[in-house]
Amino acid sequence: MKGKLLEKVARINTKVWVGMRTIFVFYAEKGLSRLPMDVESVEEAISNIPEGVYTAFPIYPGDYALRFGKHLKRLRRSAEALDFEIRIRESWLREVLKKAVSMIGLDGCRTLLIITPSNPAGTYIIMEKFAPPDSHILKRGVHVGLARSYISRPQVKNTEKIQKRRKLFRRFSDVYEVLLYNDEGQILEGASSSFCGVIGQTLRTAEESILKGISRGVLLDAAEGILSVVKEPVHTDNLNTLREALLTSSSRGVVPIVEINGIKVGEGEPGPVVSNLRAAYEGRVKEELEEL
Repeated sequence: MKGKLLEKVARINTKVWVGMRTIFVFYAEKGLSRLPMDVESVEEAISNIPEGVYTAFPIYPGDYALRFGKHLKRLRRSAEALDFEIRIRESWLREVLKKAVSMIGLDGCRTLLIITPSNPAGTYIIMEKFAPPDSHILKRGVHVGLARSYISRPQVKNTEKIQKRRKLFRRFSDVYEVLLYNDEGQILEGASSSFCGVIGQTLRTAEESILKGISRGVLLDAAEGILSVVKEPVHTDNLNTLREALLTSSSRGVVPIVEINGIKVGEGEPGPVVSNLRAAYEGRVKEELEEL
């Protein structure tokens, strides 16, 4: 499939149409080529790429990224868990990403890297315009669902999970995210995010059986001085004890949760703790941004 796609590269129109969601798909190995995929979503693009391990993150204006080295280390760990070794140099990948950003002409983009067992020396790159959550989402908070976890190896971030996540969301309506819990009723993480709850003066988050998100690490570092962090999961039976709650991911930052599976969180509106955490998180991001 890759060969057929590469044959059509010369015929691609790289114009970014204003007002439309444009998805850019590249393949990089010895060089960088844009693939002629006419898709309307990142998920659709992924369905046309062989299964592999992936990571997602924003590239900020000026070709800046947050903890990029950690994203690559997590990719390598996921690959090792699937019995293959990524053969890509970090310095090379940084240069390839800068070239891709230059080709599409976007001032900031959300980026996914996918590396497959069939070719661990190359990477697929999916890019779209980076759009953080709308201001009304941060002001009003979001409603999320609850579902039993379907993830057998949470520490492995592979594209199979994206397809399973799409199927999961078909069971829900009008939710921003779905939180996953285990057989003991412990909330582990979101289907595409990390989860934290505020109980008393502590920030609670699961530590085991989760994918330890990059943004989660930034948030926990930023929480120092605001409240104590307890690495224990919130139980589904204790949702009514939550003062506040949030989800976090590299592309969304910190988003307040105001309702979980029909149960109101605290006063049912974003509270001061999550607001302070979001401000501290954003400050930490600005401090740690590095050039690719």
